[in-house]
Parts: sequence; structure tokens; C-alpha cells
Amino acid sequence: MSGAAAILLDHWRAGTRIAAIPEALRPATRAEGYAAAAELAVLTGDRVAGWKIAATSVAGQRHINVDGPLAGRIFASKLLPPGAAVSLAGNAMRVAEAEFAFRFGQDLPPRAAPYTEDECAAAVSALHLSIEIPDSRFVDFTKVGAAQLIADTACASWLVLGPEVRAEWRGLDLAAHKAAGFRNGQQVVEARARRSSAGRSSRSTGSSTRRRISAAG
Repeated sequence: MSGAAAILLDHWRAGTRIAAIPEALRPATRAEGYAAAAELAVLTGDRVAGWKIAATSVAGQRHINVDGPLAGRIFASKLLPPGAAVSLAGNAMRVAEAEFAFRFGQDLPPRAAPYTEDECAAAVSALHLSIEIPDSRFVDFTKVGAAQLIADTACASWLVLGPEVRAEWRGLDLAAHKAAGFRNGQQVVEARARRSSAGRSSRSTGSSTRRRISAAG
């Protein structure tokens, strides 16, 4: 899958897009997609700062025409502090997503049996507020399928990571939390968290460090 990874990285760096990965190099399964994403991470030479999960809701999966959530890496060079300015010029998706970011205090090593929500929650050491600005290396990311989207790090790009939440949050229903979006000081949107198809939004899944809560313009 190194050929697919190299093509995606070239377009990432150039800010250009392709209709699809050439058929001879194209990942055909989720496993091949994740293999290509792992190769891409090596080729970047960047440190992996965390992970994202895309399309956690049924509505999100229908929007991009996939059959389940997609995991992708967040690279250290794409991690930004609070108050950072991010240009959307050349961004294919042109959205900012208010999110909860979970910091893990212990590893969840691979195993045959899936981790339970309670096991994942117990491994979380902190909650942060964050804003993701995703992007895609494909001309139309709704048409290429799960394997190619996974290879493209699940549309990962920038992540603005806020400070740790000091208030007690573990007993809250994070899926009921509201987020508001502002443009030039004026509120333009308010939305509630999207409940994950995998479970409660107040819990993390697998090795995820983030969970989408709303889309803000």
C-alpha cells in the first residue's frame, strides 16, 4: 500500500486533489485502507499526536456513503493551540467541527475481544474541548468509499486543542451538550452533540482520542 500512501501524501503537500487512487494501487478493503494509512504516517515523518473517528453516526455514514466509523491519525504538525487562525482557502470540506477530545492515561493494547465502554472510559484521564477542521485529498469524498477514505486518514487535517476541562464531566450526558458557532462575533449556529451509533457520546471507543459533537459553520 506504499504506492497509494505516496500518492496521497503528494497531494496533501501540494494542496491538490484526485478523483480516486489509481486502480492498480487502490485499497479494496478496510484492512488495506488502514495499511495504506499506516504507510502514509511513516512517509510523513511526523509524530502521531492522536486519533480521530469519523462517521460515528448513521447520518454521518450516509453522508459519505460508508458502512461504519473510520479511524484516522492526527499528526503533531496539524495540532494547533486555542485561538489559532486556520484558512479554509483550498479546503474541500470547508467546515469546522466542535468536538470533545479525550486524553488517554493508559494504553488499550490490541486484543481479540472488543473493549467495553466502561473499560474505555476508565482509561481516559482528561477531557478537552476542541475544533476539528477536516479536509480530503479527493475531489468528491462522498464517492470514493471507506477503504480510500481510511487510507486518506479519514479526512484528517487540523485540530485546535483546548485546555483540559477542570469541571467534573464524567457524570454528564455529553450527547446532550450544546455547542454554538460564531462568525465575526455573531452566533450563526447552535447544535447538540451527535449520538454515536456505537454507544453513548459520553464514552470513548477503542483507541479514539476524539468524538464529534456538532458541526459549526
